[in-house]
Amino acid sequence: MVDGDKTWMVPWDWGNTSITYRTDKIKDPENSWKLLWDKQYAGKIAMIDAVHDTPLVGALLAGVDPFNMDDAAIAKTKAVLMAQRPLVKMYTTDLTSSNRRWPPASLVAAMTWNASRTT
Repeated sequence: MVDGDKTWMVPWDWGNTSITYRTDKIKDPENSWKLLWDKQYAGKIAMIDAVHDTPLVGALLAGVDPFNMDDAAIAKTKAVLMAQRPLVKMYTTDLTSSNRRWPPASLVAAMTWNASRTT
């Protein structure tokens, strides 16, 4: 909002999107989003179901600018996301549902926000 010569801004979002993984199941992972596309973890991965998270990472892995996408860039991103789909156990809009699946449950890696805990 601009009021005269002053600009005001109210933060509406915060935090980080990252990867949480089980160190007892994944040893020395590559420091990359590719971990969530690794076929050896098929059925043990969770992703966030939000347009500003999963599709953005898909675009980065597709090698396109996620903030300036034409039809070709969208098609590349879609291909990356469709390749990941068979590997994903669950998509979640809240991290409570995926956080409950950590040890001794079924997830080994997940896209998470900074509120997720470590054990």
